[in-house]
Amino acid sequence: MVQFWRDVAMTYIMKYRYTSTSNIRCMIHCRIVTCHAVLDEVRFDGQNHFIVHMDGGQRRCSQCGMKVQKKCNKCEVTLHDRCFELFHTK
Repeated sequence: MVQFWRDVAMTYIMKYRYTSTSNIRCMIHCRIVTCHAVLDEVRFDGQNHFIVHMDGGQRRCSQCGMKVQKKCNKCEVTLHDRCFELFHTK
């Protein structure tokens, strides 16, 4: 069993060993499903979107994938202050 996981890890290391940091962030961002769960009509309407502190620990930012403790009160999507505007503009 250990050999299997070692082989899996080595496969990913060999595949992504020369990937730049920006590409890694893009891969993380592309895998975040939360932003697809919010309708574009709600996400881009520009009304009553406020960033609020989230109770119950940390989650991943829907924009950059880093850990965050804040969210949009309307969309219920976790976002950093710096990612909030990016997420709500086309």
